[in-house]
Amino acid sequence: MAWLGKGAAGPRVLRVERGRYAFVGAAVRDARDGDVIEIAGGTYIEQLVIDKAIELRAIPGTGTVGLAHNDGPLVLRANAAVRGLMIAVGDDGWADALLVQGPGVAPLIQDCLVGSGSGAAIRVEAGASPMVRGCRVEGGGNALVVDGAGGRYEGCQFTDSTDNAVVVSGAAAPYLAGCAVTRPAHNAVTVTGVRTVLTMHECLVDQAGSVGIDVSGGGRAVLAGTTLRDIDQDAVTVSERGSTVELTGCTISGRGGNGVYVYAHASAALTGCALTGLDWGVKTLGRNATATLTGGTIEGVEYAAVDCADKSQVTVTGVAVRRGAGRLAVSDRSALVATDVTIEGGDNCGLDVSGGEGRFTRCRITGSERPGVWVEGGRAFFEQCTVSGSDSDGFYLDGGEPVLTGCVAHGNAERGFALHVDAKLTACASYRNGEPDDVGIQPGAPVPAGAVPAGTVQLGRPYDEMAVTERAAEPDPPAAEPVTVDDLLGELDRQIGLAAVKAEVRTLIDILVVGQRRAAAGLRTPPLSRHLVFTGNPGTGKTTVARLYGRILAALGLLADGHLVEVARVDLVAEHIGGTAVRTKAAFDRAFGGVLFIDEAYALAPEDRGWDFGREAIDTLVKLMEDHRDEVVVIVAGYPGEMARFIAANPGLRSRFGRIIEFPDYSPAELVRITEMQAGAHDYALPADTRQELLDYYSAMSRGTGFGNGRAARRTFEIMVAEHANRLARAPAATNEDLTTLRPEDLPDEWTDRRVG
Repeated sequence: MAWLGKGAAGPRVLRVERGRYAFVGAAVRDARDGDVIEIAGGTYIEQLVIDKAIELRAIPGTGTVGLAHNDGPLVLRANAAVRGLMIAVGDDGWADALLVQGPGVAPLIQDCLVGSGSGAAIRVEAGASPMVRGCRVEGGGNALVVDGAGGRYEGCQFTDSTDNAVVVSGAAAPYLAGCAVTRPAHNAVTVTGVRTVLTMHECLVDQAGSVGIDVSGGGRAVLAGTTLRDIDQDAVTVSERGSTVELTGCTISGRGGNGVYVYAHASAALTGCALTGLDWGVKTLGRNATATLTGGTIEGVEYAAVDCADKSQVTVTGVAVRRGAGRLAVSDRSALVATDVTIEGGDNCGLDVSGGEGRFTRCRITGSERPGVWVEGGRAFFEQCTVSGSDSDGFYLDGGEPVLTGCVAHGNAERGFALHVDAKLTACASYRNGEPDDVGIQPGAPVPAGAVPAGTVQLGRPYDEMAVTERAAEPDPPAAEPVTVDDLLGELDRQIGLAAVKAEVRTLIDILVVGQRRAAAGLRTPPLSRHLVFTGNPGTGKTTVARLYGRILAALGLLADGHLVEVARVDLVAEHIGGTAVRTKAAFDRAFGGVLFIDEAYALAPEDRGWDFGREAIDTLVKLMEDHRDEVVVIVAGYPGEMARFIAANPGLRSRFGRIIEFPDYSPAELVRITEMQAGAHDYALPADTRQELLDYYSAMSRGTGFGNGRAARRTFEIMVAEHANRLARAPAATNEDLTTLRPEDLPDEWTDRRVG
């Protein structure tokens, strides 16, 4: 008998060893679903096709088990398991070492060593979805190819491939967690094709010969907590219409090259990322190339932290830029919007506008070697920006159309404002600079009392100390009337759409108000949790409503001040054991007296929990929410299905949240109203034919999970502004009406081009 087991009716163990089966294939032929094949150490030159739910594993203590064949040693077409084997194709072989194929085929490949010659080490195709865990994949033309399939790849190493290491295509959707992709000859990861989505969680991409992550052809890559380092060219490139990359809490470092390079019609979003030691941090080039940076740092770059050129658009919010050529640059009919950005100790200027349009709000530049702000072309708008400690001028305005409001230059080695062009300055201030200029302190300038002492030379004469003192001593304006609950509910009512949400919030407020009255009357009040779950697609007003909710609770006296602290996974989850609880408590403490708003909270409870500290953050939150239920309100937000998984991640979560409020997508008409509101806020008009074309555009827009809603409307408005500028720049003359009117032809190219041909 060639097997050992409990009987023919149950699972059997078939052993490939001396005196039993001489070949693995023979044991496979005899095996039934559920059987285990144990293999003695040695190399087996065989081609195996596994179409049964069996398990292959090495016999402990007998040495390494190798499956090898130049035409491909192993094909899995069933829910089999392969553990602890070496699977290889020789250097002269052209085939794939391990092929997994078939709709719904989900085998387990664990602790294996896989290698190939010129073929793929592992190829997954035709709807298969394996679990590949703890494997080392060496060599091969490609280490891993996933084509029209999926699967989970945990704790694997993909190393030394002779072409691109990981290739994902054909509407594939693999998930990599805790994996390392190292030393490929060309790209580390290539993602291509519409509906192709690669997710990488806490992975390492190291020493790629060309590009780290290359996304094209409408593909999408989603990276969280992933490190990209020492890439020979660009760490991330994204190109072609519809292609996108999303990076959250990622680290990109290197010895040159670009951090993220976005080409025409593609997009990138970075949240809480750290970029260091690169030539360029983020670079956009080409029509409708877009990038959004939120939080994070950019440090020690050679040429520019952000470079926005050739009709592209970039939005930067809350980013800290340090050392190197830490500038934000816009040119070539592009658009750059930066808010709450700090730039410290750069060896170039901080903000550089040489063309296109730049809008900068509350940006602070300190210690730059060149002028903190440099404008030589385009349109530039600065509001409440500060330049200090520059080795040169503060603001150097040498061209274009600069408009500055509430800006301050102080402590710079040369002039505060070097004006070589007709610039519009309102409520600006220049003081304590090394050379005089013609600005001084304008009425309403944000200058602290006592910041300009007597004897300071400016405007070619000493300041009048009495005048400064008198201005500083002006009485405060009359205090505004306290904001009431009715005021705030009125503000909620003025939000576009959201009828069901408004009704839910009003009902909740009514319950709280009546509860207060019952308590005041000495009546018992049923316990009511003020914590909420917001579900819906992005851009549906969740953050806005959360902010209003906090202010309403403050107006009711239920919170100390009602401020909102917005966080995401990167703000709560650390990279090492023990750090997550500390980071989560720090975020919670910042929200004391207000609202802690956790966007995309489901990221704390990924479907695959390996190599993840999100559960520690959830456990910490549950305890804090109980201990401080009267001091902090927690609102979690995200997609409906994913949020259900999040709530189920901890038994205490469901009882902590009072209710779930669903935020529906905006209708096409509501999106038109949002766009019209944005246009009005920027002195643009939308005539009737433009509004009708917008309505048709939004009605035809593809929707689904992840639809941008208000963000899509804002993005459309930004594109229309850029197209409007491109159109008028070629016109010999333009009236005021031309300058303020957005026409149907200013809509995005993919809409206006549909009528061509």
